[in-house]
Amino acid sequence: MEILGCKIIKKGLGNDNNIAITFDDGPHPKYTPMILEILEKKGVRGTFFNSGFNISRNKELTREVAERGHLIGNHFFNHRNALFTGRETLNYEVMHTKETIENITGRPCNYLRPPYGIISPSLLSICKMSDISVVLWNLNTFDYRRKSYAQIIERVLKKGMRPGSILLFHECNYKDDSLDFSNTIKALQIILDIMFSKSIKPVTVQELLEDKP
Repeated sequence: MEILGCKIIKKGLGNDNNIAITFDDGPHPKYTPMILEILEKKGVRGTFFNSGFNISRNKELTREVAERGHLIGNHFFNHRNALFTGRETLNYEVMHTKETIENITGRPCNYLRPPYGIISPSLLSICKMSDISVVLWNLNTFDYRRKSYAQIIERVLKKGMRPGSILLFHECNYKDDSLDFSNTIKALQIILDIMFSKSIKPVTVQELLEDKP
């Protein structure tokens, strides 16, 4: 759909039995390599919506994510709420992060996920002018607040195993590097195995949007 001329994506068509696996807030020096290893073993490419702040602290890791064939998207520089951020600051959040990603990876960055999934007229205007598509999700795994990996798996099985879905996971917490995301790691491995058993293919957001009727 489009709002104020900006493309907003909540899910794909699902024509090819694909599901997009996405990760927010990284990169993180501990958990991102774990996620990359799992995806590599499973032959899966994901989408990483990374904050400019964390990218600036983990440039080599950001480069590695791209070199492994994963899609890197924009998640603002400082994880601000778009509704309470002025246009000038918003423009910095979006454009500085976009430029940082493109300078490190050598690849265009045309997908953005606003923190908290919150959009504003100013944000949509900035994205429209820069040809950036806003990517939300249709299932938040709530992995950042689940007490066990089994709860993450259960939520995905109940509401997220539908072709065309965009699943939201996290690499870390944008505010606190010390928080434990081992449940995300454990759940991800099992969820991918279940997807393969159901002939569902995990893909990047870009690949999901390239589904043909």
